[in-house]
Amino acid sequence: MNEDEISETLDTEAKKLSLQGYSNKAILAYQTILPFYLEKKAIHDFFMKDNDPEIIKMIPLPNSLHEARLIVEAEYWLTENDQDQFIDLLSSH
Repeated sequence: MNEDEISETLDTEAKKLSLQGYSNKAILAYQTILPFYLEKKAIHDFFMKDNDPEIIKMIPLPNSLHEARLIVEAEYWLTENDQDQFIDLLSSH
């Protein structure tokens, strides 16, 4: 996918989730953290292979739903309801 196709796909997904009652903040947090959550091992291994372990410390690689919640709570200032919605979305993966 090119950048435009990715953007269009994310927008379409966001609209569907919004119609289901999810807040914009919860959707944004979900769409941002999902790739890191799903691909944490591959991302970690890639940076470790290049012998640059310092970079890996700067990338949010949550190992659990709880860690993902802490990351997005700090980054997006989510309300408790937004956090619950975020966890609901992420836990489906």
